Amino acid sequence: MIMGGFSDHQGYLDLLPWVVNENTGLIILLLLALTTFYAGIHLGWRLFIVGIFLGLALIGATYLEEFVWISKKCNFFLFSIF
Repeated sequence: MIMGGFSDHQGYLDLLPWVVNENTGLIILLLLALTTFYAGIHLGWRLFIVGIFLGLALIGATYLEEFVWISKKCNFFLFSIF
């Protein structure tokens, strides 16, 4: 069944197995940071600074997500022992 130009299969995201719901927010932040950085190169230094800040926020969010995942896994392991 086709509705609004999209078919009922999963779509093009099946071709990219690393794109899952957990990573889409980081990918969108990466695209926003890169486009803002690029716009800052051509339009003004303030957007350049915002693009750098968004890139650093992306790096921080990635490390935080990895830390929280490890923390949850360790807590599950510790609580399953007792």
